[in-house]
Amino acid sequence: MKKIILPLLISFLIMCSCKKDDPTPVTPPVDLSGTSYKGKAVVGGINYDPFILSFVADGTCTVKIGTFSPFAGTWNKTPNSSIVYFFFTENATNSWKGQGTLNADNTKLEGGTVTRLTPSAIAGTFTADKQ
Repeated sequence: MKKIILPLLISFLIMCSCKKDDPTPVTPPVDLSGTSYKGKAVVGGINYDPFILSFVADGTCTVKIGTFSPFAGTWNKTPNSSIVYFFFTENATNSWKGQGTLNADNTKLEGGTVTRLTPSAIAGTFTADKQ
């Protein structure tokens, strides 16, 4: 009888002492396709209202700064990151890059920056709320 109980007891202890799975839910990646964010920007010391970013599923976007026509560009975001990157051209000689950080519930882009890369650098900041 001892020969049967001892292996069963050891098996029971091993099974009970195993680490449990982490119950923390995994947050799915955020897809910005088909969304727009609207806010304000300050670029080169000038206030621009509205500042609108519109994201399309194919990786393209439009960026509207104040009363200027929307500029065509591209966007990307690493699936498990909260940072959104975008790039756009103002005209044949002016190209821009920008980035913003999504807040915890993905309703706001915060701490955003925009920088004109060519012909000379001009930098700015923005915040925008999901529309």
